[in-house]
Amino acid sequence: MGIRAELTIGEIHFASWKDDINPFILVLFSESEKQISQQSRPLDADDDLEEGGEGPFYSARYVTTVEELKARLEFFGFTLETTRRVFKIAIEQEIEETRRSIAMHEGRDWSDKDAIKELTKRYREKLEIMLRSEFDEWIEALREAFRSPSWELPSELRTLADCFQPLNQFSYERFPGSLDERFRLRLELEVASGTEVALDYSEFVNDGAYSPSDPITKFALDWLPAEARQFSHIIVLTEGSTDKFYLEAAMKVLRPELIQYVSFLDFDGWNVAGGASLLESMVRSSAAVGIRDRI
Repeated sequence: MGIRAELTIGEIHFASWKDDINPFILVLFSESEKQISQQSRPLDADDDLEEGGEGPFYSARYVTTVEELKARLEFFGFTLETTRRVFKIAIEQEIEETRRSIAMHEGRDWSDKDAIKELTKRYREKLEIMLRSEFDEWIEALREAFRSPSWELPSELRTLADCFQPLNQFSYERFPGSLDERFRLRLELEVASGTEVALDYSEFVNDGAYSPSDPITKFALDWLPAEARQFSHIIVLTEGSTDKFYLEAAMKVLRPELIQYVSFLDFDGWNVAGGASLLESMVRSSAAVGIRDRI
């Protein structure tokens, strides 16, 4: 069956990954947000499992706030305004794809005509929703659906909000198209203020894929392809150690949620000399060897 990791926004399922955790999602969390606890049995064990089993078992999660995750997504370029523009593109693509599907099913002689008729009806309903969907309306409908999750069986959800149900069972309809899922995450975080976001990877620890102490959010930076890493990490070169001291200290105070993505030149640890001429030399040398991080 494989092992899975799951991302949830409050009680709402966002996505799950089998046998491998999406590194683009992992780098949005920090090692300081890791929560590890030992359990007497797996959290998803059957009730008749013998107490104690072959433990120890662990609950392993990264937990952060909606606000901090939004700040990190925006650091990577997934701003609400960018998401708005991507939404418009995705809606247009989805409309065109749905129209092609309708034409394909109506233009052929199928053996099971009733099933095709029902499928075409669903495509037309989807097309109608897409044609009248605007970004702000989509956000409001999501907000309504988040307030009334599927297990409460809401009776007065609007049509658009109703198409997001059940939120805890499927996800692809919650953002049009099949573009980078971080856009959908940024959109859904907009309607979930004050909620925890958790990445549960307990099965990976209990299966032995990772140990409880493995810093997998740091590993994830190395797992990213080169073109993605340059947007995931910044190296800050300063003229001297005093500049470095104040900039680093200010970063820790003003933007602590982003400090893991920024590295400052360590003058003292490596006995590096300062000065403007040396700084120019370091910049040229870094460019010459093709360092993939932003500098």
